[in-house]
Amino acid sequence: MPRRPLVLDELVDRLVSRPLAKIIAAVLAPTPVTPNQVTLVSGACGVTAGVLLALGATWPVALALLGFLVFDCADGQLARRRGGGSIYGRAFDGVGDYLTGLGVHVGLGFVMSHALQSVVAGVAASVLAGAALVWASGLLDRYKRRYGGSRDDLAEIEAAIAAAKGFPRWLLKRFRAYALRLEADAVAIPDPDAYREKTRDAMCLFLAGGPTTHYTLLAIASAFGLAPWYVALALGPGALLTFATLRMQRRLEQGVVEAGA
Repeated sequence: MPRRPLVLDELVDRLVSRPLAKIIAAVLAPTPVTPNQVTLVSGACGVTAGVLLALGATWPVALALLGFLVFDCADGQLARRRGGGSIYGRAFDGVGDYLTGLGVHVGLGFVMSHALQSVVAGVAASVLAGAALVWASGLLDRYKRRYGGSRDDLAEIEAAIAAAKGFPRWLLKRFRAYALRLEADAVAIPDPDAYREKTRDAMCLFLAGGPTTHYTLLAIASAFGLAPWYVALALGPGALLTFATLRMQRRLEQGVVEAGA
């Protein structure tokens, strides 16, 4: 008998971020605070974490990263409490992630430059760690959608772009480009249930190495003044896990597609 489909949340999100975000969303629901404003708060927490890293802080970095993770969940929960979000809200949700990624890795550049006693080596290590995070995040998003059978409504995105102006229109166009890349990468799954059963272990590994895991490891390392260890983990075991999981996923996926052909 097939097992139930996975809950497509990283463990820290399921056990910590989402329960705390649920409380915040409940408190904010009757207020005029918007989900997009909550997204900006999440990004501000992430940028703050980067500044604190650059200044050599320890446990305050961990608190700022926790704030980012919780508020990054709270914006969507607040939108759903008010009847659901919008295409622009989904696109804007990425702003907090990008602000955090940029801020944190600039901060890590300072940390690594000091640790390696070389600005060039420090910046290179930070950029590579950022690339490892982006790679893991992109793969997780791609295969979560494929595992869950979800796809973006391109017509709805086009309608949102046509109705928007200024920055919202620009951001929605970036979101459309991302959705089109995912659509171009889509694979015809002849038997979704067989696909989920076959690729379950690979999906578990993608979830184990996702962005929340990266930020959690950075928070723990930073709390003990060991942020360079996070970079070593991201570029060593983390990158190897992502590579091995991707190969495993492709092999299993090909087997399912060929079996149903």
